[in-house]
Amino acid sequence: MSELFLKEEKVLTLKDIEGVPSEVQKIDNPELLPVCLKNKCTMKEFKQWLERRNIPQNREGLEAMTKEFGKSWLENKNFASLSDHYWIKKRTETWKRTNFFTNIYSKDIGDMAFRPWTINKKRFDSFSPDLTTNGMLKKRWLQYSDRKSYIVKAGSLATHQEPLSEVLVSVLAEQLGIPCVKYDLCVEGVTMCSKSDNFVTLDTELVPAYYLYYDEPRDKNKEGVYAHLIRMCEKFDVPGAKDFIDQMIFLDCITGNEDRNLANIGFIRDISTMKFVGPAPLYDSGNAYWSTKNVNEVVKSKVFGDVEEDIFNAVKKNYNLSVLLKSSGYKDLIMAYPHISDTKKENLISAIAKRNKRLCMDRNEFVR
Repeated sequence: MSELFLKEEKVLTLKDIEGVPSEVQKIDNPELLPVCLKNKCTMKEFKQWLERRNIPQNREGLEAMTKEFGKSWLENKNFASLSDHYWIKKRTETWKRTNFFTNIYSKDIGDMAFRPWTINKKRFDSFSPDLTTNGMLKKRWLQYSDRKSYIVKAGSLATHQEPLSEVLVSVLAEQLGIPCVKYDLCVEGVTMCSKSDNFVTLDTELVPAYYLYYDEPRDKNKEGVYAHLIRMCEKFDVPGAKDFIDQMIFLDCITGNEDRNLANIGFIRDISTMKFVGPAPLYDSGNAYWSTKNVNEVVKSKVFGDVEEDIFNAVKKNYNLSVLLKSSGYKDLIMAYPHISDTKKENLISAIAKRNKRLCMDRNEFVR
């Protein structure tokens, strides 16, 4: 038997076969279920939820890690995370000993990815939140001396620009007053990465937008993705959701981020009341500033493309965009970044300057 817990509260009782959960026996506390399981909580839905708490098979560097260190370390025993407070109890484990918010956790899994030469192949510790991080890019969690955590994320092997883009977007968002995770550049092992603090606390959890979005089916003939997402946010009573989503689309337009999707938009829920307190700060903007495109190439949002022009023009009226002309620090940051060519650096600086100038000269121009 396994049990799903939220901190110290039992949520589900599961029947195991050969140590693997195979059937939902009892919903012990329906009020505490993950959002995506509230409408329907069969074993199929539970396994889908659990699968998202594993390192994806397309994670860059995973193949090399399993070739070097085998696959035994990939076994996720309790599925504890730094994004929420759910975990699987199998025997006598306790939340106090299992959680990654108050305990010191192992660096071994992250070191396999970023510092493999430091790992003892015969003995390593897999007690790590790195087992429950999703996303394609190589990443790891680390702790400060007070045990608060921060995440380090590498760029893609194809472009290497994502860490730079994350920092550029966070700097611009701060200048405009748009809530955004603060990113810095750092070197992990021998890899240039972005670094950001965990914004989830002991009292909150991150709920990805797709959990809310898929709570009800969308009628594609009557409702677009944007309208359906807003409606679901209203259903779940997420304060400030529409204003934030509009700001997000506005900022993505300015920075040319085509990869905003329902997996990198999030909302914060208070786990003591199980009520939403608002949107999560903007995160995961690595595809901004033509990261995967030629500079000046026109890009369009894959998810919100049908509404982005209207939203951009509506939100733009709320900002004094002259700040874009006053902010020149991005030039030094781009020139110092080691992983893109000098030609792209110069083209990128020129393209950003031209776009910023157009924005400030014509308040009705849509920029993509």
